[in-house]
Amino acid sequence: MKKTKNILSFALPLLAGVTLVSTQLESKGVYQAFNSASFHQLNGGGASAGNAGAPGENNCTACHAGSTASGAGFNILEWADGINFYTPGETYTIQLSMTDASNKNGFQLVALKASDNTQAGAIVVTDEVRTQLLNGTAGKQYLGHRAAGNSSSMWSFDWTAPATNVGNVVFYVATNKTNSNGQTSGDLIRLSQHTFAAPQSGVSLTAYEQIQASLQIYLNKSAGKIAINFKTDESEPLHVNILNAQGQSVLSHSLGMSYPGENNKEVRLNQTMSAGIYFVNFFVGNKAYSEKILID
Repeated sequence: MKKTKNILSFALPLLAGVTLVSTQLESKGVYQAFNSASFHQLNGGGASAGNAGAPGENNCTACHAGSTASGAGFNILEWADGINFYTPGETYTIQLSMTDASNKNGFQLVALKASDNTQAGAIVVTDEVRTQLLNGTAGKQYLGHRAAGNSSSMWSFDWTAPATNVGNVVFYVATNKTNSNGQTSGDLIRLSQHTFAAPQSGVSLTAYEQIQASLQIYLNKSAGKIAINFKTDESEPLHVNILNAQGQSVLSHSLGMSYPGENNKEVRLNQTMSAGIYFVNFFVGNKAYSEKILID
């Protein structure tokens, strides 16, 4: 049974470059590096396999001369019902989005077993125009952008979970927010890891529901803050990313760790934030929650 969800989220960046890549070159996966200009140009249609930032592998800086930063709160990976566990053999629709993007972006991702970094499950391309599947070494599958996907900051695909419980599965994601200068310099590469586990591995099936049921996100206008209150039995890192109505990140901040019981956090707003609708994306470990607020 395939589980899907209509997800409201905004996007993130990776291996994107100029888009003047012929269909013939792209379909053959030509990967030349005789000079940086041609190398960068061909990567506009997607990099070769093995550049998702997985353990012992490259990331986008193998071609792009930009900086590397954490993708926490910027690379958003969401799937059916907001859960953080998989059921063996099930197929899920997953969406990757960049909350801070430019007019040319890119990405590459891979799903590996946490136990030995081998391929976990199977990636299925559902958007052949903007995304493509790349076969790497040792049977690994990598999903990346095509030239037609450079102008996007949100991509979706299907993933079929392993037929049996293989323990935690980690999606390694690299995104590229380019500066659109047609060169390899000045791009921002963000790397992130997204862990999903089988129910049998000990992950509480009610962890997400527990936080969702108790979560309160509201504006304290007089104090110039957003209050976030929730209850959990877990100790996990907390992060908040606030987007404006155009999907642009206006505030991203770590909130430390959660602790078992009642949790009360506050986020001070930037004084430069104008009146309007904002979306508060709140993360407890790998679990994502979103709330809309109005600043008037």
